[in-house]
Amino acid sequence: ASPSESDHELADQGWTIDAFQLEGTEEPGVRRVQAEVRFALPAKAVWKVINGESRGNTRWPGFKEAELVWASGDSSISRYHLDVPLYRDRHYELLKVEDQDAMALDFAMVPGYGNVDEIEGRWNVTPVSDTLTYVEYRLDTDPGVDLVPGFIVEWATKNAIPKSFRYVYQRALNLVETGPTLGERIR
Repeated sequence: ASPSESDHELADQGWTIDAFQLEGTEEPGVRRVQAEVRFALPAKAVWKVINGESRGNTRWPGFKEAELVWASGDSSISRYHLDVPLYRDRHYELLKVEDQDAMALDFAMVPGYGNVDEIEGRWNVTPVSDTLTYVEYRLDTDPGVDLVPGFIVEWATKNAIPKSFRYVYQRALNLVETGPTLGERIR
């Protein structure tokens, strides 16, 4: 999208994808998704959704269920079951390591559990101003399914990724509009 189209989307819907790249759909194996997104919201609200809800929230689009298995300090492991038509039976565990100060979250699949071949990625949340946030997202994944044609994987990914960003925007907007709960103020 050109800057003017992107800026129009930001003003219109509160978020926009400035850059989106998908690689590796032409053959089975690892696929890379990279996206750069802007949210017309404070960075702390966006970070709270990405970081706080990454510890096992089942509301994220594309997940049937998620369960926090272990957490200690800045690290956690969660178990996920996908609810995506192409990969309905896929399940895995992710190790997530957060850097609160940098508002960055690294994640990688835990070997030995599930039927996904690879997942690794990163979220970076950067405040641009008090009400504008820049997010970088990278995902390398091999769901372990060889029979799905590349054009279908590409179509499904290009539809799924915006749903995740829309979810982040809506949840962060709700945090901004309702303010912190009593439990959040105590922390």
